[in-house]
Amino acid sequence: MKLSYGIFYTSDIQRITEFYREVLKFEFAFGSEEFVAFKLGDALLGIKISEHAREVPGHQTVIVSVENVRELYQSCRSKSIKIYKELSLEDWGENFSILDFDGNKVEFVQK
Repeated sequence: MKLSYGIFYTSDIQRITEFYREVLKFEFAFGSEEFVAFKLGDALLGIKISEHAREVPGHQTVIVSVENVRELYQSCRSKSIKIYKELSLEDWGENFSILDFDGNKVEFVQK
C-alpha cells in the first residue's frame, strides 16, 4: 500500500495555488478552477474548492520530509510565511510547521 493523495480544502483556489507554486515552490502537477495537485515524491497534495459541509478549509495537515529543514525554515521566515511551530529538534528529527492562507498546516521534517 502507498499513499496517492492528500487533500486540502480552500475558498480561493487561485490564491492557494500561487502560494504553493510560487512561494513554497511545490511542483505543480495539474489543475483546474476547482482543483489543483502538487507532486510530493510519489504522492500528490490535492487542493480543492470546498463544496460540502465536511470540506472545511484550515483543518488539514500534511507532513513533508525534506533534505535541509533549516534552510527551508530560513527561506519561509524570509518570505514572511506564517510559522505555526518554530524549528525544533525532537527525538525523531528536526521540524517546523507553517500555515497556508486557509489555515491548513504543512509540517516539514528532516529525520
